[in-house]
Amino acid sequence: MSGSAQLPAQLSAFPNIQTLVRQIQRASESNLTGSLNFDTVHLPRMRLYFVMGRLVWAGGGLHRLRRWRRLINQSCPGTTAKLQALAATRDAPHSEYEVLRRLVKSNHISREVACTMIHANLVEVLFDIVQAFKLIEKFSCTKTHYEELRDPLTLVSLDELVCDVEAQWRDWCNAHLAPYSPNLAPALIKPESLRTQVAPQTYERLGQMLQGQLSLRELAILIQWDLSRFSQSMIAYEQQGILQLRITPDLALPSVHKGGAGDSDTTTDRKTPAHGSSSQAAGQTQGHASVKRGEGKRSSSAPSSSDSLKPLVMCVDDSPSICNKMQRILEGAGYRFLSVQDPIQALPLMLEKKPDLLLIDLVMPVIGGYELCSQIRRIPAFQETPLIIFSGNVLDRIRAKLVGANDSFAKSLPPEQMVATVERWLSAKTLT
Repeated sequence: MSGSAQLPAQLSAFPNIQTLVRQIQRASESNLTGSLNFDTVHLPRMRLYFVMGRLVWAGGGLHRLRRWRRLINQSCPGTTAKLQALAATRDAPHSEYEVLRRLVKSNHISREVACTMIHANLVEVLFDIVQAFKLIEKFSCTKTHYEELRDPLTLVSLDELVCDVEAQWRDWCNAHLAPYSPNLAPALIKPESLRTQVAPQTYERLGQMLQGQLSLRELAILIQWDLSRFSQSMIAYEQQGILQLRITPDLALPSVHKGGAGDSDTTTDRKTPAHGSSSQAAGQTQGHASVKRGEGKRSSSAPSSSDSLKPLVMCVDDSPSICNKMQRILEGAGYRFLSVQDPIQALPLMLEKKPDLLLIDLVMPVIGGYELCSQIRRIPAFQETPLIIFSGNVLDRIRAKLVGANDSFAKSLPPEQMVATVERWLSAKTLT
């Protein structure tokens, strides 16, 4: 798309998508530099950003920062820890786009990856606008000088965009999910009923994931399922009363901003009901609330200048007793030690601390050890880092090897054998 956007050659079969496309066309024909705003009864404002009539970005909505985190984690997982240093004005409603430009400029990601992220972000926001269409109170345009958007990373094709949005919306409707938002979070309320319907291994994993803290979108990515298929299975359990679909708040703005004026996209206290489900969710509010799993659960000894030369071993295990046990054993053997009990915090902490060896538990809430091992090995800085899993099961060891683990030992192994295994792999790393 160059200059003004053109309506797709074949208009969508869905009236709400047709109306949305016409609104984009009007903004484009007026050479808008600013935002096309969608204000609903309950949801935070959703915005489409234009520069001289060109659609370049989208923002706002219920999970603006969660959406941004998903894009980063999917497209460039090794970049997450660098974002705080690269971002300058995150309070601005379009600041994610500025961060993206900085990542490209600093060669942390390629322009092609950035373009893919822009397209995925636009599709998701447009999908949410389409689903909330009956709740939209008004369309409006805000003409603003966006210096950060003056040099677009890519020119968006409206044809491709509408095609992808329509395909996703059609799949969603065909799965009879139109009343349900993919931003809802399933929470298990009758575990015994679920236990009778699924295999023990499936029950164990679902019990860990369905805590009302991760949305359907986030969970589908986590288990690598098609979103419509996964959501359909969750809705079936919801209709049986086995789980509830709840509103989960967006992430908080980074603490780097203290006392700054927030944007209405991220500092709203408007109540947001679930689409077509779970009246319990209706009273929950948005704003600066965030899911703070594992907060305060890191443990490490403050190293002296001489200690900084010792190898650092990092342990990821949701059990405080195991972390304390490993700390006693490894610090007693002369190593520095760091533990984290929330696997979601593990990757950013690894990137920050750069451990010499990793100990990973297999069974943890939200992200299991296999998935975490796979994510670690996708980051260039950790492709050669020794990775040991906690397991005494032969099949677990084989599967863990397939996702990049180097070795394993049981948690009941005598301490001297644990230390010997750690020493062997650290020695091998040093020789390499």
